[in-house]
Amino acid sequence: MDLNYSNKDLEILYSKWKKLGWGVTGNIYPDEIDIEALIAETTIAARYDGRLFQWFRTWVCNYADLINKKRLIRYLNEADTAVLGAVLELAIENGADPNFTIVIIKCKPYEEPQLLFKNVNELPFYINQEINNSHPIYKKWGLYCSEVEFYTDALYTRDFVLNKNRLLALRSVLGANIRAEILYNLNVGTGIAIKKLSKEIGYSYSSVYMEVRALLKNGFLSEKDEGRNHKLFLSTKGDMLANQIINSLFVQ
Repeated sequence: MDLNYSNKDLEILYSKWKKLGWGVTGNIYPDEIDIEALIAETTIAARYDGRLFQWFRTWVCNYADLINKKRLIRYLNEADTAVLGAVLELAIENGADPNFTIVIIKCKPYEEPQLLFKNVNELPFYINQEINNSHPIYKKWGLYCSEVEFYTDALYTRDFVLNKNRLLALRSVLGANIRAEILYNLNVGTGIAIKKLSKEIGYSYSSVYMEVRALLKNGFLSEKDEGRNHKLFLSTKGDMLANQIINSLFVQ
C-alpha cells in the first residue's frame, strides 16, 4: 500500500491517538476507537510523519497488554506489515509480551530495502545517514531507519487512557481476549445474533459460539427470539459486571 496522507488525514489520526494518551494539541476523537484497525492504518500513515511514528512505537511498547493479537492479525491485509513487524520486535526488545511473535510471523519484510519515511527522497544527506545508521531490526524488515527513541514526555497516564476508552478498560481487567470483545459489544449496543457478533469482533463463529455458551451458562448473557432473529443480550449480572469495570475507569 502506498498512500499519501494529507494534513487533514493526519489530524484525524492525531485526534485518535490523543484519546489513547498522546499529549499533542488538538481535539480528542469523539467516538469509540478500534485500536487494531488504528494500528494497521498507522503503520502506513506514520511513514509520512516522524512524530506519529515515534508515538506509535511508544504506545505499542507501553500498552502491548491491551492489544488483541488475534484481532490484529485480521487487519494485516490493511497494514504495512514490514513496519508492523519492526515495531512489534522493538516493543518486545523493550519488554513487551514476547507472544507477539504470533503476529510477527505473519508479517512480511520488503524484498528490496527502502527508507521507512517516504517524504525524504530529496534529502541526500539524511538518506545516507538513515542507510548507514539503520537499526538492525529495521534492516531485517527491509527498511532503513535509525529512530528507536520512545516518547518520555507528551504522554498522558494509563488511567487517562482507560478512562477514555471503554473497550481498553474491559481489556485491562479481563485481558485482550474474546470475552472482553463480547461484553463490550453487548454493553455499547443492543441485542445481536451470534453470526453478526462474530463478524463485529473478528473471531470465527465457532469461537464466539463456544464463549457465548459459557457466558450464558454462567448467567452473564441472556437470549431471546425477536421475530426471525435469535439475539443475545447482557443479563442483569453481565451488565452489572461490564458497567462496574467501565464505570470504575471511564469518565464521560
